Amino acid sequence: MIGPNLNILSWNVRGLNDPSRKDAVHATIADTPCHVACLQETKMAAISQSDAACIGGFRLAKHAPHLPAEGTRGDILLLWDENSVALSDVSFGTYSASAMVTILECETYFKLTLSMVLCHDLYSHLLAFGHSS
Repeated sequence: MIGPNLNILSWNVRGLNDPSRKDAVHATIADTPCHVACLQETKMAAISQSDAACIGGFRLAKHAPHLPAEGTRGDILLLWDENSVALSDVSFGTYSASAMVTILECETYFKLTLSMVLCHDLYSHLLAFGHSS
């Protein structure tokens, strides 16, 4: 039962091109009861299904929407346990991701937004992002 106990992991992983770093992220995800993982700064241009399986393990590997890196920054990877939650209306901004999350057991839903901006840009970014969705 996850009703009120939904676990979300949000982590700046600082690069997943190194296999040992990818293994460390996988081990951390496997050791947590997270239902949704939001990983920033993977520094990967693309995430294949095998990459998602390696990173998210069997629980979080089915879907992997990914905002590719812009140079060496700005990417976001979303992984989730489809037996516990459903993500829909996934969208990406320049440095942000947003999705509707539905907890399947109780049908509670909410909008999850992850934004990676400098603090002095945050207010204007949130205003702009709110008007675009």
